[in-house]
Amino acid sequence: EFLFAITAEMGGIGVEHHRSSENGVGLGYFAKWDDGNTSRNLLAHEYTHSWVGKYRRGADQITADFRQPMRNSMLWAYEGHDQFIGYVLGARAGLMTKEDTLEVLASYAALQDRRPGRKWRSILDTTNDPIITARGAKGWLSYQRSEDYYVDGLMTWMHVDAILREKSGGTKSIDDYDRAFYGMRDGDYGNLPFTIDDIVKTLNDIVPHDWRKLFDEQINKPTENAPLQGLELNGYKLVYSDKPNKATPKTGLDLMYSLGLSMSATGISQVMWDGPAFKAGIDLGDEILAVNGRGYTTDRLKASVVQAKTGKEPIRLLLKSGDRYRDVAIDYHEGLRYPHLEKIGTGEAGLDKLLAPK
Repeated sequence: EFLFAITAEMGGIGVEHHRSSENGVGLGYFAKWDDGNTSRNLLAHEYTHSWVGKYRRGADQITADFRQPMRNSMLWAYEGHDQFIGYVLGARAGLMTKEDTLEVLASYAALQDRRPGRKWRSILDTTNDPIITARGAKGWLSYQRSEDYYVDGLMTWMHVDAILREKSGGTKSIDDYDRAFYGMRDGDYGNLPFTIDDIVKTLNDIVPHDWRKLFDEQINKPTENAPLQGLELNGYKLVYSDKPNKATPKTGLDLMYSLGLSMSATGISQVMWDGPAFKAGIDLGDEILAVNGRGYTTDRLKASVVQAKTGKEPIRLLLKSGDRYRDVAIDYHEGLRYPHLEKIGTGEAGLDKLLAPK
């Protein structure tokens, strides 16, 4: 059963329960379906949680009583796998088109690949975030990271699917793992705990591979880059162009992959650590008053990025922070950049098969 509230009276929510899910979204969820919203998979995500996270749950999350501390070390397999399979189910069921799903995957891949924080903080460490910060605001999200087990977990499970397909000659996939790992004891409303040993054994029973090493490298250790190997093995690669990504929300302005900042209605909402805006001294909460000597608009800021590509002059901004004003110059000349997935080669690739209706 679904409780699905479309309202301006309640806050947004997506909470899984064993036999139902509790969901709340803002007005226009269906009426503005094409406005670029990654929450389009909400119902599929919470639905699959009945199996992924409620029926089968990380062993250190199942506690005998309140005196025993609850741990989250398997959230990359709880939320990460559910994030992955939720988008797969959404595409297969027609909640999202294949094209829209590819755009979301591209935005996730780019977001994670450009996070400097991954060089010092592992995905395993981010599983502590619900305990430490509980989704509290973070000033430098790209450096601090926040619950990245969702999206990095998605990419790791994409890699698992790709390896299963490659090593089995296309006869096995993530479907076989899900069937084996979640498909037993039909109708059971209890909890069946799991550890990394259970995951590795199930995968090895399907296709022998050094799965433990894969998870150790991608989950337990800091990494230089996001785990995009699964996308490439499944026939797609991450590319950038000046064409906006369809998954980008229509509100605000997202220039994270060019200037390294994004805008909300009230000012600068995100700055990419060590990006062009960061190096120019721009901070979260700064308000842009002027662009190259003229009053600020989102169109004018975008146009300045385009114009700077063919020139040598920096982009000059007048900023306001509280009662202080300052001029900054962003030395950036690579134009607008938005992430997309581009097919490698021809024919039906693994990702095409993964997202196809069943």
